[in-house]
Amino acid sequence: MARSANLVDEVQEQIKKMIMDGQYVEDEYLPSEGDLAKKFNVSHATVRESIRSLEVRGFVERQHGKGILVTKQNGAVMTQSLRDMVEMNQISIKDILEVRCALETAAAELAAERADEEDIRRMAEAVDGMVRARTIIPDYINYDFEFHINLVKASKNKMLINIVDAYMPNIRKSIEATTSEDKLESKMRYHQNVLDSIMKHDKEEALMHMKAHLAVTLQNLHSTD
Repeated sequence: MARSANLVDEVQEQIKKMIMDGQYVEDEYLPSEGDLAKKFNVSHATVRESIRSLEVRGFVERQHGKGILVTKQNGAVMTQSLRDMVEMNQISIKDILEVRCALETAAAELAAERADEEDIRRMAEAVDGMVRARTIIPDYINYDFEFHINLVKASKNKMLINIVDAYMPNIRKSIEATTSEDKLESKMRYHQNVLDSIMKHDKEEALMHMKAHLAVTLQNLHSTD
C-alpha cells in the first residue's frame, strides 16, 4: 500500500485512539514497528512516520534500544476536553479562527527556526498540491489543511501541537468556510510566502506572512456571515 499523508494520519489516529482507550497503557511500550505494520496492513515507513507524528504530539517517546514508550497523557486529556467543546458547538468557527491567528503565527515563527528537511518537504508538497488542485476546490481544501497541520508539527512544540490537535477536525471546517474560486490565487500566494520564509529560516518574515494570511481568512469568514 502506497504511503500518503492521509494514510499516515489514519494510522496515527488509530494508535492514538488505542492509547486513549487504554489498549496501549502509559509507561508501557507499543508493539514493534513491524508488528504495527502487520496490524494495520501498511508499510514500515508509514508506521515510522505515524509514530514520529505521535511523538511530536506528546503521545509516545522513542527510547533507543528499548522501543516506543507510551507517555503520560495529561496533554491528551486537555485535547479531548477542547474537542468535546467544539463538537457540542460551545466554540464557533469564528472562535477557532481567532485562536488560529494567535497560535499559528507562533507556529510559523517556531517552524522557521526548527523545521527540518522532512517538515519542509511535507509543506512544499501541500503547496504544490494546492497549485495542481486550483480548479478542484475539495482537493484544494485537503492540501490547505495538510499545509497547516504540517506547519504546526514543524514547530516541534508539544504543547502547541496538542492544543491545535484539539480543534484539528474544525480547521478543515474553517478552511471550507473561507475558500472559494475567486480567493484561491491569493490563498496560494500566502501559503507560498509562508513556506519561502520557513525555508529561509526567517522567523520575522514567517510570522508576518502567516499573520497576514489568517487575518484575511478571518475577514473572509465575516464576509460570508
